[in-house]
Amino acid sequence: MKSAVVTDDGDRFSVSLYPIEVMACDSFAQSDTQILFSAPKTAGEYPLKLELTDLNGSQTITFVTGPGQNVISSEGILNVESVSADKVTIGLLAEADNNSINGRFTTSICKTMN
Repeated sequence: MKSAVVTDDGDRFSVSLYPIEVMACDSFAQSDTQILFSAPKTAGEYPLKLELTDLNGSQTITFVTGPGQNVISSEGILNVESVSADKVTIGLLAEADNNSINGRFTTSICKTMN
């Protein structure tokens, strides 16, 4: 992935990872493939899991593999390494079907426009 857009959605961060260069805080970026997930705003390790009886306790990522094609990963770990007022560092290890990611990134935190 070449670009990350992290938006502060209040309770959590909304994260989009792109295989193309994207302008900072471009929440309308378009790409046929990307990785989408939300992340807690508190540093820590969060195992990926899907709890159908407790969706608020679930942590998954979505591999967008093509137009209209999504693969949900509930195996791996999300590591929110550090959070400051304007930057976040996140590590991610996940896989599902033939899709995988293993890496970390630091990027600016974008504010939502309410």
